[in-house]
Amino acid sequence: MGIVSFWVHVTDLGDSAVLLPLALVIFLWLGLQSLRIAALWAGLFGLDGAVVALSKILYMGWGLHPEGWNFTGLSGHSALSMLVWPTIGMLLAVGRRRFWRLALPLAGAVLSAAIMVSRLAIDVHTQPEALLGALWGGVLAGVFLALSWNASRRGLSRPGLLLPLALILPLVLTYGQIFPSTPLLEDVACHLSGHAQPYTRGDLERQLGQ
Repeated sequence: MGIVSFWVHVTDLGDSAVLLPLALVIFLWLGLQSLRIAALWAGLFGLDGAVVALSKILYMGWGLHPEGWNFTGLSGHSALSMLVWPTIGMLLAVGRRRFWRLALPLAGAVLSAAIMVSRLAIDVHTQPEALLGALWGGVLAGVFLALSWNASRRGLSRPGLLLPLALILPLVLTYGQIFPSTPLLEDVACHLSGHAQPYTRGDLERQLGQ
């Protein structure tokens, strides 16, 4: 397996085709035990995706981007991964020793960082897009973990085998699939802006003289 192929396999773990079903499993698992934590999760996940989508629509529809930056929007893979995978780690660690309650969310963050690197390795995003996406998702993950840490120790059940199985099933079914987020956002951007064609990275690179 070549280096590019390796990074493609890593980046597939951050595709919305994988993360959306996993986020739904998280929501249902939390909802069966704590509606408050489930609502917090749903709100933060929705906010994560909404800001990513808005950043892309602003460029696709109107060409808006930070002056001088090769930036067409936050990396959705980076932003959503940095929220979803550490949260999975936290849930799998419920009821375990302190070591695992720290190690498993950290492992999720390390995987998310690898997904961020994969977006650079396969030349899909620029450094600002990947890094800012990961930072945004990481901030939201920090908020969720901080607000749910004590409640998860008191109010959530140990995952046993049920949660891992519930997570593995959508992962097996959707891994390697590509969610059509880009064409969907392009359609939205063109509809809102009234332009026949969306702005693309090629337009930006010509503007920057690259």
